[in-house]
Amino acid sequence: MATVDASRPTATKGVPAAVLVLGALVLIAGGVLGAMWMLHPLIRKWDLGDLAVYRAAGNAVRHGHSVFGSYVHDQLRTPLPFIYPPVAAVLAVPATLLGETQANLTWTALTIVILGLVVAVCFAPLLRRFGRAAPVAFVLVLASMCALSPVEDHLRFGQVGILLMACCIFDCVVERPKWPRGVLVGFATAIKLVPGIFIPYLWLTGRKRAAWVAAATFGLFTLFGGIVAPGDSWEFFHSKIFEPTSPQFFTNQSLEGVLQRALPGAWRVFWIVAIGLVLWFGLRAAVEASARGDELRAVAITGLVSVLVSPISWIHHLVWVVPVIAVILGAGRDPKRVAIAFLVAAVFVARLPYFGHDELKTGLLAGVLKDSYAFVCVALLVYLARGLRSSDAEPRVAGSTR
Repeated sequence: MATVDASRPTATKGVPAAVLVLGALVLIAGGVLGAMWMLHPLIRKWDLGDLAVYRAAGNAVRHGHSVFGSYVHDQLRTPLPFIYPPVAAVLAVPATLLGETQANLTWTALTIVILGLVVAVCFAPLLRRFGRAAPVAFVLVLASMCALSPVEDHLRFGQVGILLMACCIFDCVVERPKWPRGVLVGFATAIKLVPGIFIPYLWLTGRKRAAWVAAATFGLFTLFGGIVAPGDSWEFFHSKIFEPTSPQFFTNQSLEGVLQRALPGAWRVFWIVAIGLVLWFGLRAAVEASARGDELRAVAITGLVSVLVSPISWIHHLVWVVPVIAVILGAGRDPKRVAIAFLVAAVFVARLPYFGHDELKTGLLAGVLKDSYAFVCVALLVYLARGLRSSDAEPRVAGSTR
């Protein structure tokens, strides 16, 4: 695959580093204030509710109980259901060997490390601008990304989306991976089905062997889950997969969630049309970007498509905004792109859906704010596909070999 010429002269000397640092500090401060508002009162028990669900399901596997039954509910302070492929519960068994606090600390630290690796890859052009001060810039960028509400929600709930996003990014953008390309995408798809969109993406971008590897990896992990928990595996793929929970709740920012809230009696036809258009438009744009050597932009586009077409996309699933911001920002040389990147980040720091639900509650503006992140994702998809010209692309991770 062709790569962007890193020696190509730029039309501008770049936005001053001091402006970029100031912007990062503002985002971090906004994130702290937003987290304080979300978590008020400040003194409360640290409870990673979604991680607790995974650990409860892991306990169910260990003790021979169904992951979809009351055994999981009975272990939880907040009785949330386990709705993932059973192999995810099998892989969560090691977390059950730790106490709650140790598991929470370990998973939070590991998630931040993985997010740091994502930042190092996605923001590499920007970090290179800072030379010796790159480690300081890295910390500021990482903290800024933690200030985004999808990332903050992810850390607060103890979710796995950052790990799955990292698998897809590394599998697609690393030029010469030390693993068979496609393994990480297949692994991510086995844990949650949504990353499976990267299997046809790999195929459409000419990496057919990697697509087969991803599909085979998914199959092997799923088979492993079926061997360990055959009854639960049958139940998941036979019935549970068709039973998404609470799709109308305001934190579901997928197209289905928006349409169910707006058109509760006639949403299905509109949803089928909408996801068809998004899949066609998004995957076509991703293939075009990949063919031009802008692999990270292609992956970010595909990530946005996955968020929009999935039946359920909670706000913490929108961690894909991290590589999106990186693509827009580039090396921070174009003032217009820098402004757009910081505007996007500010929108996701502002926690607009929560403000519409918790403060305004009812009315047109409240409804718009509740759905705002879905609208922003659609706008970002269009911008990355058509508004960000390939000639504007900054040098970034070398395109992957076919």
